[in-house]
Amino acid sequence: MTGSSHQQVVFNGSPGTFSAYTDVTVTESKAFGLGGKPYRLGKVGDTFRVFYFGDVTGMAVPSALFGGYAVGTGRVND
Repeated sequence: MTGSSHQQVVFNGSPGTFSAYTDVTVTESKAFGLGGKPYRLGKVGDTFRVFYFGDVTGMAVPSALFGGYAVGTGRVND
């Protein structure tokens, strides 16, 4: 899956925490195989939002612990 995205990050430097979200629009989706079965992630025009949150653990990248989740938000062509 290929998509275009827009991301916003909020960083709180005092405790070293951050939160972010990314809006993604699927621009290309090709099937792939896994365990002998074909799968496809989304269809062109699908949109979803990914949320991240975590703690920065040091100055060097990627020194952070984070988690997140994604939710579907619809289709661009609706």
